[in-house]
Amino acid sequence: MELRYLEYFEAVSRLKSYTKASKELFVSQPTITIAIQKLEEEFGVKLIIRNNKELFLTKEGKLFLEYVRQILGIVQKTVDVMEDIKPNSKETLRLAFPVNLCSWLWAFIFNDFLINYPDVEIDIYDVGNSIVMELLKENKVELGFGMFNEYNKINIDLEVKKIFDGEMSLLMSSDSELNDLKTIPISALKGKKIIMYPKDTTYVEKIIKEEFDKKGIIPDIMYVKEQVTIYELVAQGYGISIISELGLDYIRNNPSLTSKPFEDPINFSVGILWGKNRYLSNTSRKFISFLDKIY
Repeated sequence: MELRYLEYFEAVSRLKSYTKASKELFVSQPTITIAIQKLEEEFGVKLIIRNNKELFLTKEGKLFLEYVRQILGIVQKTVDVMEDIKPNSKETLRLAFPVNLCSWLWAFIFNDFLINYPDVEIDIYDVGNSIVMELLKENKVELGFGMFNEYNKINIDLEVKKIFDGEMSLLMSSDSELNDLKTIPISALKGKKIIMYPKDTTYVEKIIKEEFDKKGIIPDIMYVKEQVTIYELVAQGYGISIISELGLDYIRNNPSLTSKPFEDPINFSVGILWGKNRYLSNTSRKFISFLDKIY
């Protein structure tokens, strides 16, 4: 049994596709197929069943996957530790955070952290909240930032260190009729076009759908790929959006945009996340300690 066979099996099981696994791992599909066949021959059990276009694990395959993930996790942890203690090793901060936190976090990283640690290189993903969780689960990043509240908890496989609490606001054009209101009731958004980041990826979408559902309103949502597109469309009066207070600095110097709090506050928390029992590099530990000093 070779270690790469376990990697192939884990990828196929997770992606539920030989084709997707071959693309992710940069090996041919027949190579993966043969490797899994060899595993099945070695153990004398069927691990994966393909039925038409569907792929699923057998009872034995599910049990095997549990141990495979433990083995691969230990191997990755060993590699991380040895790389971290290697003399003159390059310090890289591998981090993911939701687009809603971009303006705050980019400023924090460049204006605060990198000034104190100029030798650290950064490898950063600014994506949706759910994709942050996926990147952490797949060990593609060491640290992530997440938005959550008491009703939307963080994945139990992740450690969470809460940093601060915040409140959502409505983002609209400066000439919107909603500007006459001191606070915005959710009912006032009925029939309004809400512009958001890609579907099913952000905390904001999740929480606003819940708030609309409480009022029996079906939201009219238009999805776009870039956060900057949201600001541009809202400024031109094509719709409204929801913004965290962390993004307010971005709009303060834009006379075409304004924001108002909701009548019933929509609260959230921001926390830094990492995998449970995952070894954290010296760079990641520095980053967490630096956060502690400031927040």
